[in-house]
Amino acid sequence: MQRIIQVSKQVISFLLFNNFEGNVGKIKNIIKYSCGSSYAKIKNQKIIKVRISDLPTGSVDQLKESLYHQISNRYQDRTYDFTKPELLAANNKEQVNLKSTYFQFIDGFKRLESGGITSEYYINDMMNNVNLLLDDLVFNSQVNNNESLFSILTFNIRSTFKYMEENYGFEQDGNKIISIAHLLYFKEEREILINHSEWYSIRPKLINFIDMHMGNSLWLAKRMLSHLSDRLDFPILDEDLILISFYLNGMNIQDVKNEIKSIILAHGYSTASSIANVANRMLKKNFFQAIDMPIDTTIDNIESKILDFIDNNNIEKGLILLVDMGSLSELNVRLKNKLKGPLLLIDFVSTPLVLEIGSLLLQKKNIGEISEQFLKGIKINKQLVYPAEKKKKAILTCCYTGMGSAIQIQEILHNSLNHSSPLVSIVPYDYRRLKQNKQKELPFQIYEVLAIIGTADPKIEGVPYIGLDHLISGEDIEDFINILNCNFKINETQLKKDLVFKFSLKRIIGKLTILDVNKVLTFVQDAVDKMEEKFDIKLSNNKRFLLYIHCSCMVERILRKEEVDMQEDIKEFMQKQKRKMEIIHFSFNEIEKEYTIKISDLEIRLICDIVFND
Repeated sequence: MQRIIQVSKQVISFLLFNNFEGNVGKIKNIIKYSCGSSYAKIKNQKIIKVRISDLPTGSVDQLKESLYHQISNRYQDRTYDFTKPELLAANNKEQVNLKSTYFQFIDGFKRLESGGITSEYYINDMMNNVNLLLDDLVFNSQVNNNESLFSILTFNIRSTFKYMEENYGFEQDGNKIISIAHLLYFKEEREILINHSEWYSIRPKLINFIDMHMGNSLWLAKRMLSHLSDRLDFPILDEDLILISFYLNGMNIQDVKNEIKSIILAHGYSTASSIANVANRMLKKNFFQAIDMPIDTTIDNIESKILDFIDNNNIEKGLILLVDMGSLSELNVRLKNKLKGPLLLIDFVSTPLVLEIGSLLLQKKNIGEISEQFLKGIKINKQLVYPAEKKKKAILTCCYTGMGSAIQIQEILHNSLNHSSPLVSIVPYDYRRLKQNKQKELPFQIYEVLAIIGTADPKIEGVPYIGLDHLISGEDIEDFINILNCNFKINETQLKKDLVFKFSLKRIIGKLTILDVNKVLTFVQDAVDKMEEKFDIKLSNNKRFLLYIHCSCMVERILRKEEVDMQEDIKEFMQKQKRKMEIIHFSFNEIEKEYTIKISDLEIRLICDIVFND
């Protein structure tokens, strides 16, 4: 053929690990067909790049099996990699629409930077553009000449979604699979935005913007494309990362669970895997992941595997690393400057030791508590290491009634700050833990905490507290702006307008629930008035405000059949406070009738706590 031929590692693996009818003759035919298919697409190129899309249609079923079972790192030779994606020449309807949508990311962001549109408008507009593009590709375009490629795409996207569901709680959906398969099919791994004169200057700013405003969607998009890239042998392009992020953001996907991660790392063919399997089955929860290492592995290899895990997982709440033989001190030194959260290193791993860690994780202990309580009185090597880099600044949110409301306050505050303070994290945290343990809690080890905003003051020395009711009344807006102003360069006038506009009772409850705000507030207000009358008390503005928010959310929570945290002393409490519980229940009778719900004893107890606790 008088051409250089580059063959992807997936094609090599497919040819090596499958049995073919006709044996060598069959392989010859596949090689000839694949080279011819690639040559037909790029006749004028000096290099023919043979990819899985060039394989003959009849090989699809075998290819699926091969891709599913192949040894992922067996053929990593750089000569199989492709140096640069193809440029997209818009010569049909699908490619014209693709180019238009991708260019809108840049043109819209320029309008955002110039102040012509708001961040919220830009995000909604781009999500709408992406959905219109994908709908058009799915419903108005024909998959015809290369069904084998589309079948391979669909198969591997489904496998990727299953992987995402098992590891990150990302639910599978046939529409998502088909939409992304059509996008990749018609885009053909070609790069579009390289043709835009301002792409390289705007790209880092746009990705940073997405990270700030849609961080969960960006993180999921990275994991998804990385997994697909390994299976399908295509490069991850920033432009595709942007599009998939907007697509996922439009689905209102719940945040990925940010929990303590745990790795068992041991020498031997399946030592770590066996321990992890036994522990996860006994605990009935997949807490532990395993890394099996050859006996002759080096500390460099160990470090590389751990860093790869850190890069691909959220470890802000901590990573527990259980190793089988002494390398703690060296790992400590190597990893300290590369951590994104606290690291607990434990030596001499065994099944009982792993089960002990698992029992503490089941109790939802934080990594500091696990380090303190783990195998008390027994001598074992362990080290708790915190990131060495300068702490990022953060504002904590908390609510007397639990984490659910703290997360909702975080979202409202994040939307209010918008891009005024991009360097500050808004972190929801449990009020009772803050009140009990103060600065021993994890956020103070990871962040420089500037302030706490919530519905109850945990009273932590040196950290200013701002009540949510004071933000709504406007009383403490100046104090909040001053805290930010001391740490960041902000637009005070604009931020004040945003806070005044977004922090109103109706807007907050509207954000927290899907219910009719005026209707639910009217019923809650009547119930609170009845409680005041029956108990012969006068509630403070702060308690009344907290009850309005809590009870509005409670109605929606019951309608959604969501449960509140269990209270171990609920029976004892009901016996002691029977009369109070009855009065509160009576006060909320009209709400139960209107929304056809039953307010549980656990919910009544939370209302009682708000009314009578200081």
